[in-house]
Amino acid sequence: MKFTDWSIKNLKPKEKRYMVFDDSRPGFGIRVSPSGTRTWMILFHVDGKQRWMSIGQYPEKTLTDAGKEYAELRVEVKAGNLPVSQKARRRAQRRSAPTLADLADEYIKKYAKPNKKSWAEDQRMLDRIILPFFDPEEKAKDIRRRDLVLLLEDVGARAPVASNRVRALLSRLFNFALEREILEASPMAALKPLYKERPKERHLTPNEIMALWSALDTAPNTSIEMRRGLRLILATAARPGEVAAMAWEEIEGEWWNLPGTRMKNGKPHRFYLNTLALEIIGEDNGTDFVFPSPLVPGAPINPKNLSRPLRRNDYFGMPRFTPHDLRRTVATLLGEMGIDRLTLGQILSHTDGGITQVYDRHSFDQAKKKAMMKWARRLRKIIAGSGAIEERVIPLKRKDDGRKIS
Repeated sequence: MKFTDWSIKNLKPKEKRYMVFDDSRPGFGIRVSPSGTRTWMILFHVDGKQRWMSIGQYPEKTLTDAGKEYAELRVEVKAGNLPVSQKARRRAQRRSAPTLADLADEYIKKYAKPNKKSWAEDQRMLDRIILPFFDPEEKAKDIRRRDLVLLLEDVGARAPVASNRVRALLSRLFNFALEREILEASPMAALKPLYKERPKERHLTPNEIMALWSALDTAPNTSIEMRRGLRLILATAARPGEVAAMAWEEIEGEWWNLPGTRMKNGKPHRFYLNTLALEIIGEDNGTDFVFPSPLVPGAPINPKNLSRPLRRNDYFGMPRFTPHDLRRTVATLLGEMGIDRLTLGQILSHTDGGITQVYDRHSFDQAKKKAMMKWARRLRKIIAGSGAIEERVIPLKRKDDGRKIS
């Protein structure tokens, strides 16, 4: 029978299924079932044995497409290759497709560890939150957006902010899969955070600084390293992680030089160590780090340990705050003291896409030094109690040019 759309459509079902072959293409046939279903079949021989392969149904797969696939399979057979059915091919692809756990492992090894200082936090969220939510054998390509929404809602019911952090990690994870052609589409596409977050604005008042500084001496579960570390954040405006891993080799006189590998923005930075900061640091303790770990020889304290004394804020008698809020406190009070935003940005090592990038890291040394010496005097007064309740001075403006009176 010559295959045409007309001839195939006119094949009538019988009590038992039967085969019809194309006159001009050996082994190219169509099987008609009692229900009327027409299935394309290809007959070929491998090592003297007869093999059958179904390649789809008519009319879903047209005569033209079936003919092309028949011709391709004939080429494979002549080349000595054993053809694989689409169904078997899909099964093989599914077996070889990476699971979500495989994708997570590759993400950590090939992206997070080489590029993120906070890769351990990504690992923690994957191990404790994301992967336990799914079946261990769940394929990454089978993850649906609905699955991820349910995960984020589950986390958000306990901790809304944590849900947003998990969402950000999932977005990075599936973008990584797209870039490496592990997936063709991301289930996270256009999935916005489910919960609104308030901007972090907590900073301590001078009275709270005075109370904290004094209470640290008797705070429960607070080691000397924790106490000194928290005070050094207030003295320098450095990040908790930068303070915790402070190394003696980074200190040169009154300057603390941090390499780019230690900075959030990846750029080297110099903190001025005022007299109060130097007093807190003290003398070389014979180890590599200013705040050595009591548990791990040759390592600094864990930055998370600086949060431990603050978990019991009822002890300090003030609203909750974190070590990073101490850094924000310094920035706020420096601004109130009249330190300009450019200098303040240099003190805090904030990345500025404008003019500050064209200067080298020593260009603002004098301005930073002057500001931090001024801060040390203010902080000493606060600690002593004489500067705790201090009237805020509102700069006046000239009527003629609008400039502030210094």
